[in-house]
Amino acid sequence: MTETILWYFVAINVLTLTVSIMDKGFAVYDKRRVPENALLTMSFVGGAVGAKLAQIISGHKSLKIDFTASLSLIAFLQLAVALAFWSETVRQEVAAAYERVAASFEKEEAENVRYVSRDKELPRRFGPGS
Repeated sequence: MTETILWYFVAINVLTLTVSIMDKGFAVYDKRRVPENALLTMSFVGGAVGAKLAQIISGHKSLKIDFTASLSLIAFLQLAVALAFWSETVRQEVAAAYERVAASFEKEEAENVRYVSRDKELPRRFGPGS
C-alpha cells in the first residue's frame, strides 16, 4: 500500500512539473495557457513539489504572489501530512520490531528453562517473596 502511494506521488509530481513547464512555454509563445485553477488542483491532489520545482527551474508564475502563496500553503500542508504519515509508519515499524525481539527473548527463555536440572536445589534468592 505504501509503495502504491509513493508511486502515485511520483507520477502526479512528474505530471504537474511537465504541465507547468509546458504552460511556461505557452506563455513565451503567446499560446493558450493552462488555467491557474487547474495547476492549483493538480498541486492540491499531490503535485505541489512538482509545481514548486517548475517555479524554481523555469520561473513559472513566480511573479504572481497569490499563486505562489497558494502553492506554498498547499506544499506546506502536504509536507505536514506526509511527515505525520511517515512518523506513524515508523512508529508501527518500531512497535513491530519490539514485538519480534520480545517474542524472541521469550522463546529463548522458554528453551533455557528446559535445560535447568530439577535434581539440584536452586540457589536461594534474596528479596521479597524468598
